[in-house]
Amino acid sequence: MIVTLTQNGGVTINARLDDSQPADERRRRLAMERGRMHTLVRLATVLLAALYASPAAAQSREVKLAGTLTDLRIDNLDDPESPGTLAIGETRVSVPRSVRFELPGDSFTLQELFARAPARCRASRESGLIPSDACRRPPREATKAAERIWRLEADGTPRSTLDPIPTGEPPPTIATVVATRTADGGIARSIALTRSDVSVWGAVTFVNQEEGYLRINGALGADTGGALLRLNDPDGRQSVQNGTGCGEGANCSPDVRFKMNTVTATVRFAAGAPACVPGGLGDACSAANRSAATLHDVSVMLPIIAGDHITALGGFEVREGIRVFWAHTLVVQTPPGSD
Repeated sequence: MIVTLTQNGGVTINARLDDSQPADERRRRLAMERGRMHTLVRLATVLLAALYASPAAAQSREVKLAGTLTDLRIDNLDDPESPGTLAIGETRVSVPRSVRFELPGDSFTLQELFARAPARCRASRESGLIPSDACRRPPREATKAAERIWRLEADGTPRSTLDPIPTGEPPPTIATVVATRTADGGIARSIALTRSDVSVWGAVTFVNQEEGYLRINGALGADTGGALLRLNDPDGRQSVQNGTGCGEGANCSPDVRFKMNTVTATVRFAAGAPACVPGGLGDACSAANRSAATLHDVSVMLPIIAGDHITALGGFEVREGIRVFWAHTLVVQTPPGSD
């Protein structure tokens, strides 16, 4: 005789009983089979729970988002640990209070992102990171003078036919988010922000030591043409800046949050030594530092000079009608001793 035993949840066991056995023996056998079935059900439950909690299962719930930051909100601007939300395109993600925003040269809580925004953005309680934030555009009185309005036909910044046509619009903020997927979007686990992050490369054709900027791929020895490049160096560690195309922040920075990294130098020579713009730094950025005795001393800054070849990462911004490239990363490819 075959008896079918079924447990709630769909587990089925067929037990074969001998009709010739006494009734008590058959009942004992049935009880044993039921016990075996309960054990199998419990084991299956444990295995499924372990599988769900495994790294593979966690990865199946992990989502990576990358694109233009379209919204950023904080629950309480006065709370240093306040959570909030962000959006990339149409996808909204919760930002827990424990998650920091990683930028090229620093990291911030959500509240710090708002607190360290440019002054006009702080006054309007905006982050200054969203294309629609009014504080990202200059005040109307600053654009009244025709000579301060940037025009495409007058822009001489070198570009190839593959490069997008430049505009006077503020650069987008690009967000990369790793989140745990939820029914209504996700919960952020890590967040990185950059400011458009385009690249400029080529020869340094002029170093303006008075105002602390470089020209890339312009007229050699002349302060004209090419891309006007400034370091986003609000701490003034590797440049002293003023004048043409300056931002409103410290040391001309347009936004101190997107500064270069001065702890692990991101403005440096390929061999490792930190690079600097000569002029305002005096002897700390002297041409003598490029002597053979200091080539491998990473504690000594080496000046960038005309003729050096560089690669830089950052973004263009229009300031006072001038399109300026603000670099948070710059690597000098020319060996320091080849001048």
